[in-house]
Amino acid sequence: MVLAAMMRLDKTSAMARFERALLGLGEKAFTDLAIEFGDEFAPFAKIASTSHLPWARQAVLNSMKYMPTARVTLLQEMALTSNYPETRIDALLVMADLEPATAWENAAGLMKDANPLIRAAAFRVIGRCGKPEAGDLLMRGIEDPDEYVQTVAAAAILEKAQKPGKDARGGNGAKNQPPKGGKSGKK
Repeated sequence: MVLAAMMRLDKTSAMARFERALLGLGEKAFTDLAIEFGDEFAPFAKIASTSHLPWARQAVLNSMKYMPTARVTLLQEMALTSNYPETRIDALLVMADLEPATAWENAAGLMKDANPLIRAAAFRVIGRCGKPEAGDLLMRGIEDPDEYVQTVAAAAILEKAQKPGKDARGGNGAKNQPPKGGKSGKK
């Protein structure tokens, strides 16, 4: 691949041509470059993360696992500042899978975003991260002015309540468990 050869020989020239090269690159070739160059590919991924091409933004997100050092910064930039709401949401969800602690912090900050879709994604991520204090934050989603956000927060609360050993507010649910031995204590 010509771009890979350019990256090996002259990264500055490759960077200058990368945005135009995206038009003919394709998602598989993009991923192959991320695999080959790892964190060195991050500046190129940053360019693609702001592209008008949806596949390019998605390819960046799909390639994050190959850029372990650079991914936190790039995911945060995409989740917090992308001009494309779907990219912000997807970046937050990828962050929840790869960097849960960072996702938690960012999601907590996005609970008051102007876009209800972003707020809903934030509550979804908070529910997925599984921290004990998630229940209290999720309850804030029930009070959100947008019905969709309320629904997502309620679903996250229900999902959290259905996990073994957890109650809806994030506790361990021990008070609702029968004593060891499976008997309820009644005679």
